[in-house]
Amino acid sequence: MESFKVIALIIFGFVFGFGFWYLIFWFITSEPNLFVWHWATKMVYLILGFSATTGSINALLKEY
Repeated sequence: MESFKVIALIIFGFVFGFGFWYLIFWFITSEPNLFVWHWATKMVYLILGFSATTGSINALLKEY
């Protein structure tokens, strides 16, 4: 049961990290389809998304 909790927290971290930055870039670019975004925008999105995901996973799994 303990491993299920860790996996669920990691999935939540990915959804929160990438979802948060997706919404920000959606409002900035006015384009919901991320495949239409410029390659530089995609790279910045991935860097910020992985950064937010790492931070949220570290914060959620701090007690382990």
